[in-house]
Amino acid sequence: MVYRRCGCADAVTGKRLGNRCARLANPVHGSGDFAVQVADVSGRRQRLRYWLSVVEQRIRPTTYKAYRDHVRLFLIPYLGLIPLRSLSRRHVMRMFSAVARRRTRYGKPISAATLERIRATLRAALNRSRPEDVIRDNPARGLRLPSPRHVHPMVWTPRRVAA
Repeated sequence: MVYRRCGCADAVTGKRLGNRCARLANPVHGSGDFAVQVADVSGRRQRLRYWLSVVEQRIRPTTYKAYRDHVRLFLIPYLGLIPLRSLSRRHVMRMFSAVARRRTRYGKPISAATLERIRATLRAALNRSRPEDVIRDNPARGLRLPSPRHVHPMVWTPRRVAA
């Protein structure tokens, strides 16, 4: 469910207008959000706000952009149709196997460091679902991914310069 609301208050009662505010017709007034109703581990329906909308105000803009890109390019296409409480480590590993076979726009394979950053995004999103009792365990925790290649700088000694 996508909705818009604002913090304007009724002049008489002092209560927030929320989505009843007449100024919401102006696209720059108020804010939008996304929420979904999900069944928790006990079967009760709960409202879960979209993780990115929750963390956007608490992280740097560049981190938010990276999270948003990881969600759009990798997490939704590979895991988006799997119900959250059914998500398993096997699903996550299949996603990483498929992503590792993809190529960048320059034709190079996706690096191990990028896979780690995607995993960090997924892990952060799933960690947000645990306290809300949507999932019991985080399937992205403790995954073994290829180790990033560490580049060691070479010192230019006089001998190496001469060679």
